[in-house]
Amino acid sequence: VRELKRPSRAKIWSLGLVALTAFILLWIGHFSLFSSLLIVIAVMASLKMISMQDLKREVDINLLAILVFSLALGNAVINTGAGDLMAQVIMDTFTPWGNRGILAALLIVTTLLTSFISNVGAVSVCFPIAFALSSSWGTDSGPLYLAIAFAASAAFLTPIGYQTNLIVYGPGGYNFRDFFKIGLPVTLVYLTTVYFLLIWLYPQL
Repeated sequence: VRELKRPSRAKIWSLGLVALTAFILLWIGHFSLFSSLLIVIAVMASLKMISMQDLKREVDINLLAILVFSLALGNAVINTGAGDLMAQVIMDTFTPWGNRGILAALLIVTTLLTSFISNVGAVSVCFPIAFALSSSWGTDSGPLYLAIAFAASAAFLTPIGYQTNLIVYGPGGYNFRDFFKIGLPVTLVYLTTVYFLLIWLYPQL
């Protein structure tokens, strides 16, 4: 067993002071959380409370790569119009089924988008579609907006769908297939429940 060295009292007080300063700067808006944590880590490294070998061992390179590429993918889907194109194709497919078909289409589109580009990106793509449809319905547009709100939280299919998925992705040793295998039935049950609940709450659909 490797011997663990207890940091000196001066180092502990120095680290506490830096952490408190970083927290205050974060609170008043001068630094982001990421910058504040970097400052704390830099101080810990300079005081030799942690080593570069410790940092290399604890950092999950695969997780960082997935996080970076997921952000790039989300920006690409939004900026190139691929999300709008996918939404339009699915909406055109379900439109002949009437208002309930449009409701199902919004649920599907938003769920697919939120699985890859985050819930904020999914809402930014689908909300204008729902707003345009609501003006032509002549009825309550509430179910459309509720469908987007519920579906944007259905991030069960991929590890990049939501932050908590990424938190367990690396330490748990999971892969994309694990999320899809468990997330698909959960998503189907979730969306089916939301769909029929909205129909029950809004019988005029």
